Amino acid sequence: MDKTDKKTDSSKARKVVRIILNVLLYTFFALCLVVLIMTIAAKRDSDGAVTVFGHQVRIVVTGSMEKSSDTDVSGFEIKSINRNSAIFIEVAPQDIKKEHDWFAKIKVGDVLTFKYKFDKVDTETGTNRPTITHRVISIEEKSDGGFIIKLRGDNNLDGAVTSGIQTIDTTTTDPQGQLNYVIGKVTGQSYFLGLILTALKSPLGMSLLIIVPCAIIIVIEFIRIASAINAHRREKLMEQTEAQAETLRQETEAKEEKEREIEELKRQLEALKNGSAPPEQAQPEQEPQPAPQSESENTSQQCNPEGSPNPDGSPDEKI
Repeated sequence: MDKTDKKTDSSKARKVVRIILNVLLYTFFALCLVVLIMTIAAKRDSDGAVTVFGHQVRIVVTGSMEKSSDTDVSGFEIKSINRNSAIFIEVAPQDIKKEHDWFAKIKVGDVLTFKYKFDKVDTETGTNRPTITHRVISIEEKSDGGFIIKLRGDNNLDGAVTSGIQTIDTTTTDPQGQLNYVIGKVTGQSYFLGLILTALKSPLGMSLLIIVPCAIIIVIEFIRIASAINAHRREKLMEQTEAQAETLRQETEAKEEKEREIEELKRQLEALKNGSAPPEQAQPEQEPQPAPQSESENTSQQCNPEGSPNPDGSPDEKI
């Protein structure tokens, strides 16, 4: 793998880390926003339960709805509910007309959360009028339009105050807060969420709820700052490396050019050493020039007096 591939893989890894950190950060902000909206829109029940948009979240504190061989829950929408589980409750409407229609949809096997008064105090809840979550075993409509609902826990613990069957008349009013009434219908459950909410009720849990998110934000921001610093350093180092590489390239080219010139000079010198010296140019032969004659000799030859022989030795003819 060359350097380019390594740089590409490293860049991809950093990008993935940034995406994960952004998702965690935005998720945390979204949860904070949800909590803020729930806090603003929440209404507290008489026992302190929070109602948000017609729904409640409660924690099951007893084992009356845990799995038991006495109750077959295979055909029911809501199965057995473990202790410390969080349950999601659809709150019964307060309007009489809507309340009748709401109860008319309740059927055997549904799980309801309700207030119920006992003759003695429940040791687990510390009150004789605890909030209970049990399963409907029968429901009958009354002639006056109300309903008689009978409920019982899946795990009917012997000796428990909440054991046995609880009967609720939906037409009975509760002017002094001492009678029985249905809070709502259980629509879902989460054991994991219940454990978290249970832990957050403690001082340590509340501290963690504040400290852990803040620590996460600090770590994320620290990683971002460190990444930005490292990226700047890498960019500067890359620029310096490229500048050094360019300088080295230019020096190499200049050195190679000098080496080529030296090689060329060596070849010329070698050729001069191995080759013959150039021959000297011969001077052209010059024709011998006649000796200069005196002026008297020239005159005598031109006049050629009578009786003198011609240059060829013959006497002059007389005309």
